[in-house]
Amino acid sequence: MSNTSISKTNLIGDWTLTGIVQQVASLTNFENNGVHPGDTVVIDCSGIDRIDLNGFQLLYVWIHCIQLRGFHPELVNMPKWMCEARERQRAVRVIENELQGRGFV
Repeated sequence: MSNTSISKTNLIGDWTLTGIVQQVASLTNFENNGVHPGDTVVIDCSGIDRIDLNGFQLLYVWIHCIQLRGFHPELVNMPKWMCEARERQRAVRVIENELQGRGFV
């Protein structure tokens, strides 16, 4: 029988270049919130007001770090506009990589 549990964290506020400094502190507080390796971490994105590439990068790095520590993150309640922004930024990176590969950038 497994001894894992589910922990939830709510992401809120401004996740753009101007707001991510405050977000780092909230992510660090979560790390010390009694979560144990093997636990599922439900990450609720419904409180995010704005996000840009910098915010997505911070979120990606944080998720990767908690995976390396043995947690199982699960993003939930990502607003439609946030999903669309993520897809646009993903498309831009694909184009940039293609241009770099052809020596244009």
